[in-house]
Amino acid sequence: MNSLDLFKYIKDALVNKQLPLEQKIRLLEFSKMWFESDLYPKDVDIMELYLTSELDKPDKLDKLDDIKNVSQSTAYQKAIEDLEQAMSKATERVGPKPPLKISNDKNYQESNPSIDNIRNGSITDKDKKRIRDGLVSDLRTLAALAFTSISASDMCKKDHSTSRSMLHCANMSTQISNYVVDQILDSEDIDKAKQLYQFFVGVASKCIKKNDYFSAMNILSALSNFAVAKLKNTEKGGFQIDTKIKDKFKKSEDTLSNIGSYKNLRDELSKKKEIPPIPPVIMYSKDLTFAKDGNSSVDKTSNEFKQARLEVLEKIVKEAHHLQKPLDPSKAIWKTDINDIIKQRKTKEEDNKKKIFDEITQKGEISPEKIEESVSKRIESERDKSNDAKAVKMRGQ
Repeated sequence: MNSLDLFKYIKDALVNKQLPLEQKIRLLEFSKMWFESDLYPKDVDIMELYLTSELDKPDKLDKLDDIKNVSQSTAYQKAIEDLEQAMSKATERVGPKPPLKISNDKNYQESNPSIDNIRNGSITDKDKKRIRDGLVSDLRTLAALAFTSISASDMCKKDHSTSRSMLHCANMSTQISNYVVDQILDSEDIDKAKQLYQFFVGVASKCIKKNDYFSAMNILSALSNFAVAKLKNTEKGGFQIDTKIKDKFKKSEDTLSNIGSYKNLRDELSKKKEIPPIPPVIMYSKDLTFAKDGNSSVDKTSNEFKQARLEVLEKIVKEAHHLQKPLDPSKAIWKTDINDIIKQRKTKEEDNKKKIFDEITQKGEISPEKIEESVSKRIESERDKSNDAKAVKMRGQ
């Protein structure tokens, strides 16, 4: 559907449908906002979703304005004209855009100081800082790639959690967390594991200073992993965290806390920042779930709920788009090998997933629609067992 087809669809849908004048004008104004933003043209279907949501369940007849009266309204006609003008400008503004790609250039060599040097303690503070800053930069690139991939239409789908871009973000979050967990648990020595744990607390703190809340959240999740937590149990051979590191972890944890619906984080995002912030997608995922489901005491069939839902979704989409707009990870140069490691791990995971899938399919014990879920659970279970075994071995039990 091109812009002209979309405009005709919007106009015809609103003209030929009985809806309150106020509601029609609001939908026209939202459509205008969409044409004026960078959401156009990549999310054409968002307008269809919004309109379908409103038009499929019109308000009660006694609350409707007569179609003829609506069409003669000066405000309505102005809204139509403003939308047409915005559409025209958008068509002129937008040309074909190449897909977003990251340069394959890298600013590191295999011989450079690496995380292995931190693990072994054979590194100067200056080199440790250089590795930390390089990793923070690369994590921000990964976070920006994931966050900017989220489309407005995916956010507004009935089940947003299974949409392509939201799944991509969830997968990247998991990959970053797994990377941190693996680096710590692959140390094979409790003292080396401590060095890596404390290093990643510093990385998370630096990510927050660089307004990359996406990566910081995933690192903290990894540091709270059950197997990693076992390494901190001093009564069973674990390591003792330095007080300074504990305080740094607590400060990061407070910033990203979900208490009050991420109040502290939302306060940070609302501030004007020199470096564009990247929020954790889980925050938006919970917002979207609440916007679509409300709470148990809400009548989901009521016109009030439908209108409130639309307004909340519009607010979320606008905010996410506002944060996405200044991000441009396409010119990034990799400074560490984290992207290579994640790619290699994903390839191995896909091979393992296919192997387990074929094994389960051949047995025929599970219905086809539940095979995917069963594969995921088995992979997660195998990973948990492996991580637990590594932690127990390091503690000498």
